[in-house]
Amino acid sequence: MDSRERVGTALHLGKPDRVPLCELVIDDGLIREMTGKKKIDIKERIDFRENLGIDAVCVSPRLEKEFAGAAGAPVDLEKAVAEYTGIKHDIRHLERYHRQSGLFVFALLDGSMGELSSIAGFEQLMISMVRSPGQVKAGLEKLGEKHLEIVEDAAAKGAGAVILGDDIAYSQGPVVSPEKLRELVFPVWEKEIKEIKRLGLPVIFHSEGNLELLLPDLVSMFDGLHSLEPASGMSLRKVKERYGHRVCLAGNVSLEHLSGTEPPEKLREVVKNTIEAGAPGGGYIFGTSGGLYSGLDPEAVLSMFFFGREYGKYY
Repeated sequence: MDSRERVGTALHLGKPDRVPLCELVIDDGLIREMTGKKKIDIKERIDFRENLGIDAVCVSPRLEKEFAGAAGAPVDLEKAVAEYTGIKHDIRHLERYHRQSGLFVFALLDGSMGELSSIAGFEQLMISMVRSPGQVKAGLEKLGEKHLEIVEDAAAKGAGAVILGDDIAYSQGPVVSPEKLRELVFPVWEKEIKEIKRLGLPVIFHSEGNLELLLPDLVSMFDGLHSLEPASGMSLRKVKERYGHRVCLAGNVSLEHLSGTEPPEKLREVVKNTIEAGAPGGGYIFGTSGGLYSGLDPEAVLSMFFFGREYGKYY
């Protein structure tokens, strides 16, 4: 079974030949530190993943020109969203990953709530959700329409699935009330997700933080959940028991285990326990809860994926 078949099988809640390995982000700085190469392009990113046994790459669109975003002063939300969505998004590089590797390719998009926060500023967004909910919902819908354009392009270029990344929670729970999310955000997401699924692409949701109060809503919309951040109290084992028959789960290893301060046997135990929690019955993808970045211990990174391959069996 190749990487694309392996990830695709897990996304559809099946049992591939082994647990797929995937990272949401791998920082170029880490690749430089671990390979000694100064110039990092698509080939180097592919080689790095394949050498570690990683099965997938997550590719984000690029803005064709810079968007300034909120500068502190209140913005005209409608005008700012129109300006942002008017900028062309380039995702041609996704096709190169698809053609030049055997990796499964995810199209990684910023979620519309996070984008709206960047456009208006977090404080203005929170105020607007109370005072001008119609404007907020209209902005989210406009951003969702832009996402569909990008996804259609990504699908034509070889994307096998979509990840919507939107950090809607912190360590104690959602950043706004679940009721407000259900009123303004989730209906827009649900519509967007249905359209993406019509293209034949599964949709995975990424958010760090404690999502416990929102899990029933998220599971009803998405095909998978990524992060399941242990530092925020998310238990992979408990989520698997409750929702593993409905959605693919991914992630759950904390970066603290890759700092180089722990003995290898501790990391081995963490990897083994994580896979034992996520793998039963299929539908699990192994990796960290947030990605790999410069400054992590290279030996720990190598060991994590070695152990991931060693223990990555379904049962």
